[in-house]
Amino acid sequence: MPDEVKNEPIWYAAHVILYIEFLDGVQDSYTVWENIYLIHADTVAEAFAKADSLGEEEATMDPDSWLTSKGRPARWRFAGVRRLAECIDFENGPEDGKEVAFLEYTFKDKATLDALIQKQDAVVTIESAY
Repeated sequence: MPDEVKNEPIWYAAHVILYIEFLDGVQDSYTVWENIYLIHADTVAEAFAKADSLGEEEATMDPDSWLTSKGRPARWRFAGVRRLAECIDFENGPEDGKEVAFLEYTFKDKATLDALIQKQDAVVTIESAY
């Protein structure tokens, strides 16, 4: 999508990745959150900047509060914006039951697709992300 100013702002769904980092010792697993934010912006660049700002803000810890994970002191780390999707048919705002965005995947075979459907581990390639 070209980064040009549209006639009016567009709604985007921004997938922001945050993870928990322990402040002490060895870390052998990572808890990851993929927060999805609605962003209203004139350009893709503006939408990414807003999403980055939200991720940075989300990861900023209030010095008077303490996060623990698995009983250990920890902090949120902003990993980046995984994807930005233009919302579909969203000119009049959100509406119950309206599709707002979609993801397109490619699977190497039917067995991999079946694994995803059965909520098992599956390797996917996202085709329509920008």
